[in-house]
Amino acid sequence: MLSSQGRTHREPSWKTGRTHHLFSDVEHRLFLLLEWQRDVVDVREQYPLDRELTKEVALSLNLRHPVYPGTKCPAVMTVDLMVTRLVNGEYVYEGYDAKRAEEAKNQVSMDKLEIHATALRAMGMSHTVVFHTEIPLRTVRNIQWIRSAAALAGTEQCLNEFDRHKEMFVTELCEQEEMQSFFEFCRAYDKKHGLPQDSAFRLGCWLLQYGPLSAELGLQRMPDVPISSFVSNQDSMEVRHAV
Repeated sequence: MLSSQGRTHREPSWKTGRTHHLFSDVEHRLFLLLEWQRDVVDVREQYPLDRELTKEVALSLNLRHPVYPGTKCPAVMTVDLMVTRLVNGEYVYEGYDAKRAEEAKNQVSMDKLEIHATALRAMGMSHTVVFHTEIPLRTVRNIQWIRSAAALAGTEQCLNEFDRHKEMFVTELCEQEEMQSFFEFCRAYDKKHGLPQDSAFRLGCWLLQYGPLSAELGLQRMPDVPISSFVSNQDSMEVRHAV
């Protein structure tokens, strides 16, 4: 059943190329966090559970199964996000529900979540409920910043320029000993190498998104993140483009 809380969002995936339709702010923020994780290869929203299974589960738990409004017909229940991870060469599937904390006081909502969890366990999958108070907003905002800058960098001309600079950029960033912010380093890099304004910032965000760089994103807003927090992932120097 679809959530009606909060605003709806259409979010393009840089991993699969699909546009995801997310039905609340909490769901959207959780999607951004999950897709950012390196071992996540796909996220499917509003994942339907087998109705016969959820009916059996509801009966076994002595809970009322949801029905379509104005009818007695059992509704198809959906998990907010179904995540596919690639772990040691094996696909692992995990269900997530994204809710506001107030829903923990709503018995009907909690009963639905119990049905979700029990049904997914029967399918050999885990289930996690994430409340809005558990989501690190600074990290989410920085991910959004990175995604926006990386998207602006997605032209063929930019990518050719990035191919010439990516190893040099990572080397200079990680060897820099001065106490600089990411934005200050990028501004100096543009000037040093004769690049148009903001080119290095977009390149850095592109490398963060696709793997050759990592950084602590939960402390400060993206331009102010100290370059001392950046780490080079040498095994990922070949930039992974969206599929």
